[in-house]
Amino acid sequence: MGHHGALDAEFLGPGASSLTMDDRFTIANMSVGCGAKSAIFYPDQALVEYYREFAKDVSKVLRDEFFSPRDLSTVSREETITIDLSALEPLVANPTRRVMSFKSKTWKE
Repeated sequence: MGHHGALDAEFLGPGASSLTMDDRFTIANMSVGCGAKSAIFYPDQALVEYYREFAKDVSKVLRDEFFSPRDLSTVSREETITIDLSALEPLVANPTRRVMSFKSKTWKE
């Protein structure tokens, strides 16, 4: 991400909506760590359930206009990168060298 300069990372589609809120928090945090200016997941039912569990006053957060459907096809984007989430393999970070990681299938304790 960083080689493009400051940019916004936008995550949408069935892969993004299948993620838990913890997964979304992790990805958003890592995106900023990789050079993105911001990381966006669109509001959906998972967010509603998260707010119901953790927010003190849900009515202030869950306004109709916030959750109204949006036509995202009209939004202009500089670049779109499509990632097949089923093709990704989990990685394990090497704590001694941050730039190194191992595929979880080949990692041995």
